[in-house]
Amino acid sequence: MKREILFNELQIAYNDEFQAMSREELNRYFRDNLERWGIRYPEHHMMVSVSKKDAGLFTGLLTDAKSILRGAERCNKRFLRDYCRIDEAPVWVDGQQAERLRFSYTADDSAGKSLNIRQNCELIVIKLRRRVYALHFLYRNDNINEAKAQLDVILQSLRFSP
Repeated sequence: MKREILFNELQIAYNDEFQAMSREELNRYFRDNLERWGIRYPEHHMMVSVSKKDAGLFTGLLTDAKSILRGAERCNKRFLRDYCRIDEAPVWVDGQQAERLRFSYTADDSAGKSLNIRQNCELIVIKLRRRVYALHFLYRNDNINEAKAQLDVILQSLRFSP
């Protein structure tokens, strides 16, 4: 089991088979400018990414994790081919309520060419004070049981530094 501390405040543990992603890989898969960390398990077609964003005063005080998740879903509907919402439910991460959205889409390569591979994603949004964390867990449709086991290990391991 590997253990890391992300952003000097979030502890995570994950299976040894996961490999760290380079900045170039993260930029290819997640086209944003967020502070981001990621790992891949290539043999099982799984990827985990955690991003952090400090919310502004207005967002930090008046917005909750569910609202942030809904905004992300609106973006996903626009930019992911064949987007399909599976479900949404709250989850608990280190005693904090977080929001989880599970969805699927048809994967494209970084040039926009369709790979015709059905991909699933679990997006978990955690708002802690004025900071927002987003965990993306991506896996193929044909690997749901293994993916669920890996995600459970990761979620159980998450701990915030005081």
